[in-house]
Amino acid sequence: MLVVVDLGIYSVAAVQKTAYLFTGRCYVHLQYRSERIVEVRIRSKEGFVGDLDMLAREFCNELLDHTLRAVIAKETEAERNLILAHALSRHPILDRFFEGTPPFSDPEGISVPDKLR
Repeated sequence: MLVVVDLGIYSVAAVQKTAYLFTGRCYVHLQYRSERIVEVRIRSKEGFVGDLDMLAREFCNELLDHTLRAVIAKETEAERNLILAHALSRHPILDRFFEGTPPFSDPEGISVPDKLR
């Protein structure tokens, strides 16, 4: 089975991560057709019971999943770094007032919409 991937849409890293997920069920070979196109050849392993066409479709869905995860990771990098720094720090990073506040409390009424205030 052949899946053709446009590198203008998907990254090489996403293709490689996706291919790795499928190595338990099939053999996967990646090859550049051109600068923008990668061919993914999928061949079933001995004992594989299933439809290669369905496997190729699953590959495409997983490729999209890996691509979107990378986009979301990039978009939320600053927030993740702040949370990690806060978790590992011995000193308060946020306002000291909020440091002692019990979890799930809302002393500033942030959860209340402006229309209801």
